[in-house]
Amino acid sequence: MKYKHYEESVDIGYIDVAYNKTLYTCRNSSIYDNLEMKYINFNFSNIKKYIYELINTGRRSSSYNYEYYIKKSNDGTRPLYVDDFINDIIATTVIISEGLEADKKQNDNISYGNRVDKNINSPYVYTPYYIQFFNKLKEKEKEYYRDYNYYYKIDLSKYYNNISHEKLKELLNNHEGLKKEWCNKQINLFINKQLSAYESNMGLAQGPDLSHLLANIYLKEFDDWFGSNFADVKLLRYVDDMEIIGKNKNECEEVLEKCEDYLENHLRLKINKTKDKSGNIEELFIDNKDIFFEKVIFLSNYILKSLYKLDEKNYKKFTTEPLKFLSIYQKCLNKLGIHLSKEWLNIKIGNEVNFLTRMKKKFKNNKALVRWIEDKKIYDIRLQLGKIPDIESEKLKDIINLVKLEESNATENKSIFKFLINKIHIFKCIDFRVIIKDIETYFPYYNKKVLSSYNECYQYVKNQLIDEEIKYTSYDYAINIWLLGEYGNEDSLLMLQDIYIESHKANQAFINTLATESILKIGKVNDNFINILKNELSQYHDYYYIRNALLILNITNDIEDILEDIEKRSFKEQRVNIFIEWIKNNIGYNILDRIENIRKEYKENYPTYPIDIITYISS
Repeated sequence: MKYKHYEESVDIGYIDVAYNKTLYTCRNSSIYDNLEMKYINFNFSNIKKYIYELINTGRRSSSYNYEYYIKKSNDGTRPLYVDDFINDIIATTVIISEGLEADKKQNDNISYGNRVDKNINSPYVYTPYYIQFFNKLKEKEKEYYRDYNYYYKIDLSKYYNNISHEKLKELLNNHEGLKKEWCNKQINLFINKQLSAYESNMGLAQGPDLSHLLANIYLKEFDDWFGSNFADVKLLRYVDDMEIIGKNKNECEEVLEKCEDYLENHLRLKINKTKDKSGNIEELFIDNKDIFFEKVIFLSNYILKSLYKLDEKNYKKFTTEPLKFLSIYQKCLNKLGIHLSKEWLNIKIGNEVNFLTRMKKKFKNNKALVRWIEDKKIYDIRLQLGKIPDIESEKLKDIINLVKLEESNATENKSIFKFLINKIHIFKCIDFRVIIKDIETYFPYYNKKVLSSYNECYQYVKNQLIDEEIKYTSYDYAINIWLLGEYGNEDSLLMLQDIYIESHKANQAFINTLATESILKIGKVNDNFINILKNELSQYHDYYYIRNALLILNITNDIEDILEDIEKRSFKEQRVNIFIEWIKNNIGYNILDRIENIRKEYKENYPTYPIDIITYISS
């Protein structure tokens, strides 16, 4: 394929890399457009051409502009933003190509958060949190301990909200790597997107990866100023969380006062005094590890790794009929109380198959291979299923009871709670109905995806949707729609169909997409709803509504006539025509039943866990 030539055009190869990295990032988001991620995977060669045209003509894809609020505490919320998946790929293309050069200008002795991952085959856009925070920042603290005695932790008040667009653009002009025309246009389109949560010409959307890069660049000027003015006092920064490290309290407070003045007058930022914390530098790196963490991490790792190591008979079944095997295997694991997605099982089992294939080629015969495997104890597995759940559920109850006795302990116990809640998402170990109301009260920010593993919460989730008053701007409303699909209960079908219709009338395309995904997970619709879709499809012009309606109608085996009619129409948006052409060749498929193809080199770099454990034991 010859691509149209553009002056200073983006390297087409970066779009391939950006797609694979964006796929992993979005999979770990609170909510995302799973339908678009699935579809693009199966039609990437055509979508890549479309993305290339968007980038080089200085455009972004149409978007649902979905802003929602997630609970930060009982008293406050945090605004988050979900962008179109194609726009996420464009943003990642900016980051890994030109943004990498801008990242190199960061001060490696000061800036530790949101650093661009330099490994082209890594699934990560940014260097993983545990590497940057634990392996680098925490080690730097220990290094400073030899010569310094005191620290002062500061936090910037509503940092993302208060980033000035004017000042940010001025700072970007100092980065040679971001001056290419195509890159500059895409960044400006991103920055200029006005969000309802912020004042005019202020704020970066929280959520998209490009925000993370720009937020770090915004504070580089402060890093440079600090390094030029305070030779005897040190600064460590994880994005907007900062530590001033000095000889004593007075020295740190004097520097803090000057920092406060600089941040306010030069970057229009204010320090949040309520989050200040100071003390002896030893407090920064006290080893908080205990037997509980070590035991749970070890046993979790042991169990999860064992699930990907099958006998030869099942490996053959996996390689000959992967979709059928994964569907059966996933159900078997669910019966044991272990919940892993088909996508994840496909990646990890596939890696094991590739490993064995390589080893068979390396060794002269199978006996030599078996001896080597036995010696390495690669398949030495003696599992005691149920052991981890007992530990986790009791610890979780203890944490909740501690916070109930003294609510101020919620912040101190947040990191342990986050670790546990994400572990019991994989290992079902408790009747969640017993603790859900306490969790909603004392840990309102928790990852509600965990409820997908607990079918007993179905009625609770359904009732919440009925009672939800905020609706479209609430994270709870959106995630509860997604959860109904995870439960797959046909009793929720009428509710989901009503949400689909209402969201279209309210022009809430992302909510409409979540309802569509849940309907497809249940795998059926009633005749009245089919008729509504057929009648209204002729009035649809927006890409998302056309896509969603056709994906639902595609599982009804009654789509050929509709496609004939819709092909006669003329759509201004190119992606609509690309999708219609694709679905013509994929009639009868439920898109959610298909498993994505991910390039081998990226799969091999995926972490052992579907959840990055150390992330959840940090605060």
